[in-house]
Amino acid sequence: MAMNLESKVAIVTGGGSGIGRAMSLGLAAAGAAVCVADVAIGGAEETAAMIAEKGGRGMAVQVDVTDRASIRRMVEAVVQRFCKVNVLLNNAGVANRDLILDLSEAEFDRVIGVNLKGPLLCTQEVVPHMRVAGGGSIINTISSSCELINPRLAVYGSSKGALKVLTKAMAVEFAQYNIRANGIVPHTTITGLNRTRITPEVEEREVARIPLGRLAKPEDYVGVAVLLASDESAWMTGSMVWVDGGFSSAAVMPPKTA
Repeated sequence: MAMNLESKVAIVTGGGSGIGRAMSLGLAAAGAAVCVADVAIGGAEETAAMIAEKGGRGMAVQVDVTDRASIRRMVEAVVQRFCKVNVLLNNAGVANRDLILDLSEAEFDRVIGVNLKGPLLCTQEVVPHMRVAGGGSIINTISSSCELINPRLAVYGSSKGALKVLTKAMAVEFAQYNIRANGIVPHTTITGLNRTRITPEVEEREVARIPLGRLAKPEDYVGVAVLLASDESAWMTGSMVWVDGGFSSAAVMPPKTA
């Protein structure tokens, strides 16, 4: 059954680049009106322009997801333009690669602020509008590091692990309002922001542990995002959908056969 989002209005934070851009374009291609929200307004405007070029409905809004007043202005702009909000995709995120003993308090606050406080504040501002609309779908971008430990992603993994728990709490608390909450769990993804870090050596090492034999592209998450935004997933809430090429299932890669 084709997933049609023509009746939906979606907000995508961190929609100006990478995975957020791909999911914004995918939701718009499925028919949704999309607010592309990003702290970097230039990237958000580029994504919104790409949506318009393909005949979709989109708008760009600058937002700081750690600032409630900024989030409130974003939500008010969306409701003024499209009259409602049905989908909130909390995708904005930042990373840190410090070891625990090298981690500064300021960096801890920055990562937790964007990755955990941000989705909480956005959800608090959007849910009242979803209740008016008769329900909605909250989609949180988690990370495989929420469970699979990387020693240089301590605070990042902690923020995503906490977001996983928060997502499940949202699912339980908001079910009475017909509002669902689910998580998408990506693994290492090639984007413009991390392409320089993923050297050929790093890519080879990562790919050797992934059954499907390659790193992810931002577009790999679009289908799941559209599904979770649509009414076709009406019985899904509190779920973590791992989109990782099989990485989390393979403790040791089996030898290749002819």
